[in-house]
Amino acid sequence: MSYGPIMKTVSTFYVMLFCLLFVPFARAEKLSIVTMLAPPLAYEQDGKVVGAMTDVVREGLRRMGLEADITITPWRRALHMTQEGEADAIFQAGKNADRQQWFHYPEEPLYAVKIIAVKRTNESILFLPDRYDYTQYTLGMVRSYYFGPHLESFLKKARFKKKELVSSPRFNFTKLAQGRIDMLITNIDTARQIISEPDFRHSLEIITGPKEVPIALDEPKAYLAFSKKNMTKKIADKFSNTLKAMKRDGTYDRILSTYYPSRK
Repeated sequence: MSYGPIMKTVSTFYVMLFCLLFVPFARAEKLSIVTMLAPPLAYEQDGKVVGAMTDVVREGLRRMGLEADITITPWRRALHMTQEGEADAIFQAGKNADRQQWFHYPEEPLYAVKIIAVKRTNESILFLPDRYDYTQYTLGMVRSYYFGPHLESFLKKARFKKKELVSSPRFNFTKLAQGRIDMLITNIDTARQIISEPDFRHSLEIITGPKEVPIALDEPKAYLAFSKKNMTKKIADKFSNTLKAMKRDGTYDRILSTYYPSRK
């Protein structure tokens, strides 16, 4: 009896099994990650993408045996790239029903985003989520950015003179300082970082309520979301567990303290 054909079949089976099990992980050793320009969370310095959430993402993936190739791109383009599988994952991504069709979300968020409004220092504007008449004001927003369920609902009901959309938060700060818009909405970390720069330090400020406390318009959670085109739910779950471990062992806070000295 000849075992040649049988052994050949068995060998072919194991080669196919090896490819199925290990080739996807070999491809995924270096993941293509996209995000938008939003200091201090993600920005470029000396030709490298750095930032508080950039470093958290890199460290989390490093612990999983993966390398992150992070690129800053306009937000709408970043969403499209991840949706189509041109990028493996995207961070600073809010979660809603539409996006869950395209992305695997970890259970653990990267952070909670406090959304606030910014105006010129010489303007008297009170922006409240229970007032809907703003027909004398032009509002600046980032195109395709998810501001959280409460603020998204408010923006559908509120009346503005105009809503102007840009590809990244920084453009709105320039437009606001130049008088081309009347106020903008963004996350509080990016607002504080950009307003502290010499070009904006004396001309722009966060809209505050009583006792000069910034008015929080919403506080959605932001994630590292993985493309369903070429990533699995398993990798999202593994990143979630890794991120939880980083928060427990103090690594998360140590990274943030690099960019937020007050956390030290």
